[in-house]
Formats: sequence, structure tokens, C-alpha cells
Amino acid sequence: MNLLIVNFKQYEVSTGSNSIGMIKALSSGLSGTKLQILYAVSSTDLLACREKFGDLIMAQHFDPVPSGPHTGKVSYNTLSNMGIKYSLLNHSERRISYDLILASIDAARSRQLEVVLCAASREEVKKFAELDISYIAYEPPELIGGNISVSTSKPDIVREAASVCSSNGKRLLVGAGVKTEEDARAAVLLGASGILVSSGVVLARSPGTALSSLAKALS
Repeated sequence: MNLLIVNFKQYEVSTGSNSIGMIKALSSGLSGTKLQILYAVSSTDLLACREKFGDLIMAQHFDPVPSGPHTGKVSYNTLSNMGIKYSLLNHSERRISYDLILASIDAARSRQLEVVLCAASREEVKKFAELDISYIAYEPPELIGGNISVSTSKPDIVREAASVCSSNGKRLLVGAGVKTEEDARAAVLLGASGILVSSGVVLARSPGTALSSLAKALS
């Protein structure tokens, strides 16, 4: 089953009191779609959204620190205690060092927290494919938030990345500029197991319609 992740980032329309309304709007047109959908919400909205929507909710980031004196951190232990089962890690807007990636993956594994590790290049995809994770999200940073899709502008890299992931037992997601049904379908045809989207959905004139179109291509 393909995976579609919607990253709410810190947009005003998708955070705070707007986060639950956004999820309701996005979910309204998805009945009958055969794919897994996750909403990556702000850490400040995780608890409220998790209580309302359960396993549809994932974190945008976490830190490899347990419960304790870690002001400002997002503890993997706290996420697990909240029932959060997935988290993004190393997004282009929240990059961390390779050593911290390794520590974070070890911490997540201890609490069955599934990591979707973001990669900015084909070299990172190859490097990350050797780690003990299930998902790699390839997002060239120069295309994030733009109107040019990675699946149409860099098809050879997506195809290669999908092959590398498959050979290592990983599933590839692609993001950056993915906004249309054609973009999503191209990603799957190139070997991806899903997509990671944000502004193309949450900032769309009709977010529900935008997501429904992408879901149709993936399912």
C-alpha cells in the first residue's frame, strides 16, 4: 500500500486551532481510497490531533533524548507515550548531523517509533538506505515549495533512488514540488512507494480537492 504524508509545517492555516479543521477538510474526500495517509503536524498540536484522529497523526521531528531535563526538545519517549507511531527526521528545514541521525534512529527503535528519514541528494539516499529504517523521503531542497516536481524534473534520480531503496529493503517517498495528480502518478511509475507533500495541499484553494486528486493517483 502506498503512503501519502501531508506536512503541515508551521503554516497559519494548518496549526493551532486550525489544525483539526484542516485534517477534517482533507479527510472529507478520501473515503474508499486504498492507501495510507499520515498528517505531520506541529509538535504543539500533536496531542490534540492524536486524540481526535489517532494513528493518522505523525510528528515533524524528534530528538534522541528521553523524558527529563531537556528544555525545548521533542523527546522520542514523549511521542511514544502519546501514541505517535511515525515521525519525519532530517527534513531540509530541520537538518541534523549524521551522528545525530544515528542516535535518533537508535532511540526511535527502542520505542517502535517509525522514522521517515529525509534525504536531499542521491548520495544521501544511498547512505541512508543502509540504516535500520523503513522509509526514505527524497526531497531536493531547491524544489521544495516550488512548482516544478521532482518526479518530472529529476526522473532518473528518482528511478535510481527507488532501485537503491528496494535493494536495501526500504520504501522511497518523493517530495518537493509534487502538487498534481500527474506528479504523483509519475513518482509511482518511477518506483516510489508514495509522496510527501505540503504547500501544494495545505495552501491550495481547496485543500480537500487537492489531496483527493493526489490520493486518486496513488491508490
